[in-house]
Amino acid sequence: MAFAFPYFLLALVPWAAVTLWLLVERPRRVRVPFLPLWRGPAAVPRQRSAIQWPPVSLAAAMAAMLLAIVAAAGPRVRGAASAGALTIVVDRGITMGKSSRMHQAAEAIAAQLPGSGVVDLVMVPDGQLRRMDRASWLGAVRDSAVTAVDTSSDLTTVVRARLRESAGAVVVISNRALSVSDRRVVQVAPEGPMQNLGIVAIAARAEPSPQVMIRLKNEAALTEATLVVATAEHRLSQRVVLPSGGQERSVFVDLPTLGPVVSAKLQVEDDIAADDQAFLVRQRSWPRIEARLALPPELERMFEVYAAHRPPSATSQRVSIVGDAAAAGGSPAIIIPPLPAASTRPADVRVSDHPVVRQADLAAVLGEVRLAAGPPEGDWTPVLRLGGQAAVVVREAPARQAWVGFGSESLARSPQFVVFWSSVLDWTGEGGESFGWSLPQALGSGWRAWEAGPPAGVQAGLWPGVWVHADGRMMAINAPAVPLEELALRTEWRAQLRPLLAAGAGARELSGGLLAASLGALAVAAITWQRRPAAAGVAA
Repeated sequence: MAFAFPYFLLALVPWAAVTLWLLVERPRRVRVPFLPLWRGPAAVPRQRSAIQWPPVSLAAAMAAMLLAIVAAAGPRVRGAASAGALTIVVDRGITMGKSSRMHQAAEAIAAQLPGSGVVDLVMVPDGQLRRMDRASWLGAVRDSAVTAVDTSSDLTTVVRARLRESAGAVVVISNRALSVSDRRVVQVAPEGPMQNLGIVAIAARAEPSPQVMIRLKNEAALTEATLVVATAEHRLSQRVVLPSGGQERSVFVDLPTLGPVVSAKLQVEDDIAADDQAFLVRQRSWPRIEARLALPPELERMFEVYAAHRPPSATSQRVSIVGDAAAAGGSPAIIIPPLPAASTRPADVRVSDHPVVRQADLAAVLGEVRLAAGPPEGDWTPVLRLGGQAAVVVREAPARQAWVGFGSESLARSPQFVVFWSSVLDWTGEGGESFGWSLPQALGSGWRAWEAGPPAGVQAGLWPGVWVHADGRMMAINAPAVPLEELALRTEWRAQLRPLLAAGAGARELSGGLLAASLGALAVAAITWQRRPAAAGVAA
């Protein structure tokens, strides 16, 4: 028998001391009501200590404590090799490089395994456990391919789960440093150093002039490379000078126009193909609303509906809702000043040709309005005047800001209320079209590759490319920026694996059964527990 946490066994020392103290018989105490009743000294025979068995309830409670202490120590019984004792975890993350490197590592492991037995195969990303015989697991690995996913966190989670759920060796094919220390973990890394030149970031803008930015990182012995940027009917190829020593460099490419899809590809032979290409798709981007004051119920409800129908993205502008211009500072903001209780009907409604007020038919729905004292000082442009007084003013610098100094119950009950405030939020947060991309993720049904699909053995969405949904949505998938790591293993994996295979490492965990027995003993103690009877008195 072995223990996973033997230091818990130190609790047996105080448990043994208490148990011994309870077993030793001591003289019984007798309650004496009145000392004067004694008429003279009486010879009391001296009682000798002896072993006395405690009541059933107390014995059950002590047994429950013993079982709980031993269970906490993690006992396991070792025996012959069990069929499911060996787990093989295969890292299909981006840092593994070419799929051939992963296949070669799997073949090296297969050469060390006996011909019979069962293997629990887990591939990351995926995480599903597949139980198969040792003659077929290698074929399953050969049929799979490396993805563009950063598996650093998922890999550690899977390894720890297999250590908890199994008792045998856990062989990990990966070149990532594992934050797991256990003698049962055997890590096998693909042989040889890696050379990589990759695209770590891509962005595009349509105004003031179409331009694409590509950031390159060179972790290879290369000095130049060919970069090809394409969009719509335009295709531009150019030689770029590369940085050295793992440094980065941004390359800016001017184009006549930008189509719905922008692609950048490196024509290079290196160890990681996933980051040799990057894509952008034209998409809508909406602001992120941050209210810093208490809002009227109709406005609070309006902002909730806007955020639900136009959810923000990672690149969205943050628009603050404040009560005065000083609180807005130099960031995008909507200023809603306090309004008086009294309302008036404006003599006229003058609407400028501006995106904030262009879409809403305010003149048709405005009745009684409450007007703030006046707009803030500064370079503001009125876009809505009610009875000659500025009710909505805007400015472009230092950031897009809008001051809305009126309120109307008739407008709040009209659909034009939604149109007006949506326009205010869109303009302030610069909502509209932009170019974006996402990290690799498993895509469900309804998605198809826009052009070339992923390599064989790679699920849709786990490789860079452009994907189109049946409803017309487009998504660009790009590889994450993951630095290469020089993994230095402390021991040679073959020397570590052989004794684990020889011993079988087929241990049976006993903690669960011991904890169940401890709870049963506690139940017996509770059922049989009795109140202590009162000490007997002495008759006069």
